[in-house]
Amino acid sequence: MATSNRTVRVLVVCADGAATSTVVSVRLREYFENKRLRAEVVQGRVVDAKTIVENSKFDLVVSTAGSNLGITNVPVLNGVPLLTGIGKDQFYTQLDSIIQQS
Repeated sequence: MATSNRTVRVLVVCADGAATSTVVSVRLREYFENKRLRAEVVQGRVVDAKTIVENSKFDLVVSTAGSNLGITNVPVLNGVPLLTGIGKDQFYTQLDSIIQQS
């Protein structure tokens, strides 16, 4: 993936908007930096996710608190693999696919 002028916007949510979303946000920022992609990673609470997405433009949502958030206009990825390491490669494959399509 080459450097792009576009900024990828990601909303990362967890139950309280601070704990696991912080870990996932750091890992995503590192990943984007390694891919030389500009990214804006925003943290939030899962209960606010739908409203946040409706009021802002995001390319995707990453959630550590389930993926049934009622969001239909952007992809929602399960962020647990970034916490556990299990399924991490699959997560990044999905992420790359979403970025290429957006």
